[in-house]
Amino acid sequence: MTNFLYRFLFPFILSYVLTYLTSLLLISKAKILVSKPKPELEDFHPDKADVPNIGGISFVLSTMVTTSIFAQIDKQLLYFISTIFSFALLGFVDDFYKKDSSNGDGLKSTTKLIWQIIISVVFVIYGTQNNYISSGIAFFDSDKVILRVLENACLIFLLVYFVNAFNITDGLDGLAGYVSLPLCVLLIMIAIMVPSNKLTLILSASIFASVLAFLKFNRYPAKYFMGDCGSMALGATLLLIAYSLNIAIIFLIASLMLSVELFTSLIQIVAIRIFKKKVFSIAPIHHLFEQKGESEITIVNQFTRISALFSIIAFLVFCYFYI
Repeated sequence: MTNFLYRFLFPFILSYVLTYLTSLLLISKAKILVSKPKPELEDFHPDKADVPNIGGISFVLSTMVTTSIFAQIDKQLLYFISTIFSFALLGFVDDFYKKDSSNGDGLKSTTKLIWQIIISVVFVIYGTQNNYISSGIAFFDSDKVILRVLENACLIFLLVYFVNAFNITDGLDGLAGYVSLPLCVLLIMIAIMVPSNKLTLILSASIFASVLAFLKFNRYPAKYFMGDCGSMALGATLLLIAYSLNIAIIFLIASLMLSVELFTSLIQIVAIRIFKKKVFSIAPIHHLFEQKGESEITIVNQFTRISALFSIIAFLVFCYFYI
């Protein structure tokens, strides 16, 4: 019982309180990091022009502080904190550039992608070499160099993939936050079932509580957005937890809603750049539903239910194959 209080309940409470208080402070400085909506979204979101991209700062900072307080200070903790901070910092720079942009764009997409790859390469290679993370796929469980290189390549790809998937999903009030909640619950449940990994449970509890507190201010109508700082760090944090628990495949199943969001956006980009035509009238898919007249609240509720369904399926697969 004492271990559960220290590894879950206390981190949960502290992280929630810190995020809530930090959010109140940041909202009082609401004019910082305000960016204009993209031109194609002005008709949908005319009331969001003055909403700041500061929410991610609150829950990322609170998660890192809480985890550092309750987890043992060692190289593994520094590894996780450094990875989360690196993606948060890249996102913050992107948000900073957006505030002076006339069209809502920040860093160039290629520049951002290159930095995402660099960060992913550095931390995946370091993490696998020190046994902090793994795919958990039996095929890669070998001393063969080629298989280790292939596993690292897969982990790097997935890290970049999910950082962008969360970034793309963060397009409506509360959407990325609510869709991530079932994933947080899944990771917490599996972390409890793998008691040897103490840091993972503390980090899972911290990010879950932080996102819950964040949603108090981000649900419709939002007082702030998480911005790229929050979305990139959130995607990196949840995937790192999955890597630490050796459940990359389980996380892929649970996050299929995010994959749909990312793929509709990628398909649109490729179609426009190569064929000079649109596949969808607008992308990603949450904006397509919005264009068809669905309210933000309805879309968020439906996508959250789908995310919960995929997370339940993922947990059942975990119980069948991993236990």
